[in-house]
Amino acid sequence: MHLNLHCQLGHGISGLSLNSSDGSGRSRAIIPLLDLCIKAITTHLHTYQEIILPDELSNKVIHALIRLRKFTDSDLARFMHGDVHTLDLSGWDGRINTKTFYNLGLTCKNVRTAILKGCILLTDKHLTDFFSLSNSVTMLDLSFAKRITDE
Repeated sequence: MHLNLHCQLGHGISGLSLNSSDGSGRSRAIIPLLDLCIKAITTHLHTYQEIILPDELSNKVIHALIRLRKFTDSDLARFMHGDVHTLDLSGWDGRINTKTFYNLGLTCKNVRTAILKGCILLTDKHLTDFFSLSNSVTMLDLSFAKRITDE
């Protein structure tokens, strides 16, 4: 199954909310629509082979998975496609497969911004594999990526 959502994220969608009533006329909860979307995607992530979302939403879902400590390199592969322009994996401290970063370079040739801040298991080999195939990155954040050397 593939999830393909094309929408414009901006000030409008983040302000929408779901308001439910318990029958007494009192409101039970107001939940931002964006939060509901993220929760639905993270809950059912395993049912999708590929997830094509706008960069902003993809990165929000990835960060939700990172916070929940449920993000793996196989999950990363589900989000990678040719239209990804911003890749934000900041704070990911999970195991990173070298093959995943090679495939990331193959699939995401249009990434212009790569934020890998705090990816403590990221190595020079991962970056070499990625940049050997994708050379469109103009902004790279490797802050606190402790295994990266100057080589």
